[in-house]
Amino acid sequence: MLNQEYTYASMDTIVGGEQQVRHLLVIEYSQGKQIISLEESTYSIGRDPSNSIVLHSKEVSRQHATLLRLTNPKTTHYSFRIIDSNLQGKRSTNGLFVNGQRCFSHSLKHGDVVVFGGAIRAKYYIAQNLSNEEILQNCGPEDISGFLGTFSDSSQMLGLSNAELDNFDEAALLRLASFPELIPNPIFEILPSGELTYLNPATNRQFPDLRRMGLKHPILTGLLPIFESRKGKYFVREVEVGNQVFKQFVHCIYESDLIRSCVINITKQKRTEEALYRSETKNRAILNAIPDLMLQLSKDGTILEFKPAKDYNLSVPSSERVGKNLRDILPLDVAEQAIHYIKQALHTHETQVFEYQLALLDELRHYEVRIVVSSDHEVLAIVRNITERKQFEERLLYDALHDTLTGLPNRTLLMQRLAQVIEQTKEFKNQRFAVLFVDLDRFKFVNDSLGHILGDQLLIAISRRFETCLRAGDTVARLGGDEFAILLENINGSNDATCVAERIQEELALPFNLNNHEVFITASVGIVLETTNYEKPEELLRDADTAMYHAKSLGKARYNIFDQAMHARVLALLQLDNDLRRAVERQEFQVYYQPIVSLTTGRITGFEALARWQHPSKGMILPSEFIQLAEETGLIVPIGEWVLHEACYQASLWQARFPSPLTISVNLSGRQLTQPDLASKISQILQRTNLAPSNLRLEMTESVIMENTQLATDVLLQLKALDVQLCIDDFGTGYSSLSYLHRFPVNSLKVDRSFVNDIDTDAENCGIEITRTIMMLAHKLNIDVVAEGIETAEQLAHLRSLNCQYGQGYFFAKPLNIQAAEALLIDQPSW
Repeated sequence: MLNQEYTYASMDTIVGGEQQVRHLLVIEYSQGKQIISLEESTYSIGRDPSNSIVLHSKEVSRQHATLLRLTNPKTTHYSFRIIDSNLQGKRSTNGLFVNGQRCFSHSLKHGDVVVFGGAIRAKYYIAQNLSNEEILQNCGPEDISGFLGTFSDSSQMLGLSNAELDNFDEAALLRLASFPELIPNPIFEILPSGELTYLNPATNRQFPDLRRMGLKHPILTGLLPIFESRKGKYFVREVEVGNQVFKQFVHCIYESDLIRSCVINITKQKRTEEALYRSETKNRAILNAIPDLMLQLSKDGTILEFKPAKDYNLSVPSSERVGKNLRDILPLDVAEQAIHYIKQALHTHETQVFEYQLALLDELRHYEVRIVVSSDHEVLAIVRNITERKQFEERLLYDALHDTLTGLPNRTLLMQRLAQVIEQTKEFKNQRFAVLFVDLDRFKFVNDSLGHILGDQLLIAISRRFETCLRAGDTVARLGGDEFAILLENINGSNDATCVAERIQEELALPFNLNNHEVFITASVGIVLETTNYEKPEELLRDADTAMYHAKSLGKARYNIFDQAMHARVLALLQLDNDLRRAVERQEFQVYYQPIVSLTTGRITGFEALARWQHPSKGMILPSEFIQLAEETGLIVPIGEWVLHEACYQASLWQARFPSPLTISVNLSGRQLTQPDLASKISQILQRTNLAPSNLRLEMTESVIMENTQLATDVLLQLKALDVQLCIDDFGTGYSSLSYLHRFPVNSLKVDRSFVNDIDTDAENCGIEITRTIMMLAHKLNIDVVAEGIETAEQLAHLRSLNCQYGQGYFFAKPLNIQAAEALLIDQPSW
């Protein structure tokens, strides 16, 4: 320890040159202590390495404090004063504490404990006659206050009272520094008379014209009136000098009749503040324009800041929301959900998004909350009203799953429900269901007759009737056009499904009144019952569709339950369709010819060309097995065109070999009749085959013509202009066309084979009478009659007795290939 010869300094014994007084600052760290001998006039203290004294702690500001040496000009004694700021006046973040009290400025006394930012602790000592070596030897980790002793009143070194020291502001303290020329800020003194008594170097550099301008200079203007008013000792004001802004600290020392002032250039700060203000104003305007509710929240859901939204209502007024917890103003479940996401955001530092609903003013509103981390313990919650978006999404979803015309579920929604019921049936084995496929009969005819507007009204009315036939849990969907499907859940058996089908038939049997039109419509219904074989909704609809077509083929306006035999037939039909398409490509078709005989002469006057399909594995396939399929698929057009060309070509060859006039009859399908260029194609074929148009007889069925009489009439007139002959096939079946017959430019009628067959079997002679009536009408219209299906001599005799001009049937010959037909022409048989 120190020897007894070291004595403690007192104000009476400290005299310059006789005794050496040391001012020490001992900084304490966990690893040890740092001892600094304070010998300079100014020390900057902080975390930044550029400071005179560097403190190593994050709790300490970069420029935390300033240590100034205060000298008494009369005695040259000095002490140190510590200030919580740098020389530019910027205070520390976490504060300065002396002897446990936070302060801005403090005149240090022997033994004072200084804490910087609550982290770094230091002690201030004053010692006499200690060399550097002795300080280092005696100042270890232990407390050194024992050998330094204490000073009872260090303020006497300056000859100033404690009260006066405590009232010093920053400008006054800077003026009292031993070397004010080192201070970068202007410092000056002025007497009440206006005389400048002191200017530090910074003042001369910053304001070189200060003495010349005198009291007219901005930093001097108004100082004297302030002093004379004696309203206070300290004043701070902002002064503009040119394009720069300064903060001026004014200390009126009335007892010394003196004004001291320190001036700090805050131009950059002001520009920054102005830019910040403009930015804040702009941001505030933007925020106010945003309709979203914004909340600054603590981690426990307490509202720290609040920006209201016009369309968002909370349970407490805006003025009372800050400080409230979300649990106080929101339903508990919503508040707990929000707090959960707040904690999640703070934990992951990722934006969290969730939605919730509130019932406000009898309306269910939807909100989206976006939580963004704003600090270690706070988040910004942005709450947006998404009610309109949700309603729009719900409308889109509804529209995506419902038919726009009828409002019924569409195919997509039906498929979803079918998939659900299939899965439910797998889980609950006793649960049964059925699917009904409903197709309106002859809806196209009604739609074309009444127009599409009334057709749409009819579909809507039918949909409403379907709904009356079902239970609450059942589904009726419109698949498109005139097709509907019905899902019956939780049924007891097939009777439940057939009862619904019968109710549908009964409802549709009642007339529909549409714009003063009474409309009747029927429907064909296919039913498929649940089995464990179904895995996909498509399979259910497929089989129900198959059953519906089977019902339609049985005569329409009925229902049919699907069985596996139907599926087998469908597969066979599908295979036939594939084979038929390849047959067109591979030219597997042949033309057979059946003779047409004059019943007057008994001689052959022509042939009817009939298509045959020579299948590579199934052999010869008759038209009855593939013509309808070809009609449905559209393949009838290329097949019919090929048959027409082959028949015309063969007829041209026969006409050259056999002088007697021969006609060739070729059937036109409904698809061909609707071809816009039909007449042009036939004309080209006649030219290529060199066949006279009058030798070609085109046959079309009565039903094809009557489906669209106007179109048929137009096409027949175009064909008639080519000078070809026109014939109505299967006359007398399907439609009552007698009233239209005079409008069609036809040359001949073919009496349907059913009437010819009745000649032998009908005891009441109905067949003969119908045939007689047809022939009488035809003769009056100068139209020839061809009787088809003649198989017996008795039939032939009856037809001759009725003056029928032509006949055709197995009695004369079956359809023949080219060679057999030529042989018949060579033999020239007579019947």
